[in-house]
Amino acid sequence: MPTSLRFGASRTRLHPGDAGIELAVPLLAGTADERLWPGTLERVDGDLLTGSEGPWRCVALSVPVTQDMRETTRSAYARLLAALGPAHSLRIWNYVPAINEEAEGLENYRAFCAGRHEAFAAFAGAGFERHFCAASAVGTVEPRLSVIALATEFSVEHLENPFQCPAYHYPPEYGPRSPSFSRASVVAGSEPVFYISGTSAVLGAASVAPGDLPGQLASTGENLLRMLAQGRRVLGAETLAGLEAPFCRVYLRRPEDVPVVQAWLEKQPWFDAGQYMIVQADICRRELLVEIELSWAAHVLNPSADTMPA
Repeated sequence: MPTSLRFGASRTRLHPGDAGIELAVPLLAGTADERLWPGTLERVDGDLLTGSEGPWRCVALSVPVTQDMRETTRSAYARLLAALGPAHSLRIWNYVPAINEEAEGLENYRAFCAGRHEAFAAFAGAGFERHFCAASAVGTVEPRLSVIALATEFSVEHLENPFQCPAYHYPPEYGPRSPSFSRASVVAGSEPVFYISGTSAVLGAASVAPGDLPGQLASTGENLLRMLAQGRRVLGAETLAGLEAPFCRVYLRRPEDVPVVQAWLEKQPWFDAGQYMIVQADICRRELLVEIELSWAAHVLNPSADTMPA
């Protein structure tokens, strides 16, 4: 049985076996579940679950923020990276409590980025940026840091948007340590997988159309198409076209904006009405209202009876 992510739970729970992962992130529209990968998870260390299935590996961790955010993140990521071991990072989802609030003069997201950066540096040493895979980091009201990671034995290529500054090169005005992720990650070959990170209205390193939802959707859509082009370059147009429609997850700051976002989604060339969800979450920058991620992985990481070959 594949492991699923379920949104809309009253609190976050990481279940061993095939019971899945429940996230305390409100569901606003679309399906409540997204199949994560084909295997099950086993509890190995309290709040840390891991699993392996063929060349794929999954690690999930959820910890209370009892220390400052930076130290909580550094410690959590040290455990997560150790559990992933030598596998190549492919996709990481982060759920950060009160992401835009400040503690001791530092925004929680920036403190999270600092702790994550320090953990990667300690784990991988010089050149640790090569481990930065597709990722997202959004807010949650629950006082827990939850992280879910996928990795693989296959070679992974991490991609950047030519119209955006790589997040790990953001200038100091965006925090004491830059964010540790790439804009997309792809596995080519016989089992192709393609993840586009949580994508927002950012050009260069600057936010576009602050507080303007239609403007941000337009810019976000352009960035998604640019990353689609990058994936097409690596996988080949025929391979990418032969994959199933991507699963789309939308993180939306304001629930009242759902109708506008749904109308916009229906006009996108990659959208499938059976393959999406909209959840309520604060975005990593206060001025941003929406973030969208796309995943082409169902045929490999979350096969079902209707997607498996005969």
